[in-house]
Amino acid sequence: MRVLGQFFDAEDALSKDNFHISMDLYNCETRWDLTFHDSEHASRRLEYPWVIQNLRDINGHILDAGCGETAIGLYLAANGHNVTAVDNYFPTLNKLESIVDNYSIKRYRAVYGDITKLEYPDNTFEASYCISVIEHLPVDSIAIAINELLRVTRSKVLITLDIPIESSDGFNIRALSIFMEQFGIAIRPPITMFRIDNKPLGVYGIIFEKE
Repeated sequence: MRVLGQFFDAEDALSKDNFHISMDLYNCETRWDLTFHDSEHASRRLEYPWVIQNLRDINGHILDAGCGETAIGLYLAANGHNVTAVDNYFPTLNKLESIVDNYSIKRYRAVYGDITKLEYPDNTFEASYCISVIEHLPVDSIAIAINELLRVTRSKVLITLDIPIESSDGFNIRALSIFMEQFGIAIRPPITMFRIDNKPLGVYGIIFEKE
């Protein structure tokens, strides 16, 4: 298995490709009455385009793990991908299913599930992604969730993390550094970062490519 990891600079969100995808998603979110691309979640301007670009060559079934009330899975389905979105909050699933019905979006299912205990056989999905969820899990559940994604995915797992740079609580940059050491990857903070409530936030992306 090959593992790649990187922090993104905030300026990456302004690149031509990222900006184009970000605006497409913003228009979809406005149409579907979803708000996860707002200023409070500015890091999505990096995370969504990064995930979408890394899934362009995927032809098989895709898992959106811990989907939340977001447009990215719906966007992928509207552009020809088969997507199963998993979340553990029924109101979110109900809203996503209503969008599917109201806008006749094919190739998309929203189902209840726990990303630390996925009820799918090994290699069910060609690819999977998990956006800014892993870092909110209890620390002892992080490896469990990642191993579950690897188990149910045949070729590629994409994970993004919003990491507080200065915080001493929860899954911070020190915890990320320790976690990535097992893959031989040294963590170098980005030059420029997003700021939420005036606190620096690093956006980190991990690609697991299974051989």
